[in-house]
Amino acid sequence: MNSLFPSSLQQSESHLLLEIEDLVSDINRYPVPEWMKPSLTRRLAVIVERLMNDLPRLCSVYQADMEYTATIDAFWIACLRFDLIGIHGFTGYPLTYAVIRNLCADIARHGSGDAFRQQQLIRLSQVQKNQRELQGYVAEILQRYSKTLVVRVDLSIVQQYQQHIDIVQFRVFWRRFCRKMEDTGIFRDKLGFIWCIEQGRTKGYHIHLALFYAGRAHRSGWFMARECIRIWQAITNGMGYGFNCHDSNYLDVYREKGTLGVEMIHRDNFDQVQHCIRTLSYLADPDKEGQYLRVRPRGMRVFGKGTAEARSV
Repeated sequence: MNSLFPSSLQQSESHLLLEIEDLVSDINRYPVPEWMKPSLTRRLAVIVERLMNDLPRLCSVYQADMEYTATIDAFWIACLRFDLIGIHGFTGYPLTYAVIRNLCADIARHGSGDAFRQQQLIRLSQVQKNQRELQGYVAEILQRYSKTLVVRVDLSIVQQYQQHIDIVQFRVFWRRFCRKMEDTGIFRDKLGFIWCIEQGRTKGYHIHLALFYAGRAHRSGWFMARECIRIWQAITNGMGYGFNCHDSNYLDVYREKGTLGVEMIHRDNFDQVQHCIRTLSYLADPDKEGQYLRVRPRGMRVFGKGTAEARSV
């Protein structure tokens, strides 16, 4: 277990899934024949010993009705084949050295297959499609209004509470937040919005949110972002955390670089428009390292946008 993370974070669904992903990646560095040798090298033996100690804890987050990434699926498929997990997690099957070594070989076999690689390509293709749609959507909104207030905020769960929030509960919070926004006066006149749900090593499950408002009606991105955070904290019963991307110190960094892409964007200012598109493209960046969800309820969306209105101002 990585001591760099607090114990509460290490027990969260998000962190355990990332542990599984790292473990599978370590296993897949070695071909199947290496795992089948009568005597394993020290590096492989360390992985086996680690898995013997950690398997019951890792299996505690298994849910049969969830959709997992290819890497996590490889782990569950192998565990199911060896009767190590059931509907209530770890089955209690005796974890002998031979069982775990064969489990690792099975994971490596799955990881070298065409189906495994195809799943990864499908995910990458979807992210690239999302980014193209996002860029076109942002460009359309910014050209329909003479000036547009672009608001950015990030919403997550405080680390000490992440162990209590799995992806199902996080999705419940997000749906409540969206309904609350529709019912709250200052958010009703938004021109559009973009959101993306992700998973990070320290932030756990989190949301990147961008909102668009007519510049003639709203001027303060900081105020609108603060209201988003206030609603999020209320919905999560104080367990939520929000980062206001309109903090003056944060904005000054990008102003000094000449790359500010939020706040008031004028459609006749080419540089502002391009900076905004590039800034918001981060929400669906296929090169973003390891921020994708490892688990989701079947059919759950992880990216969305509002419909740009068909009128110009």
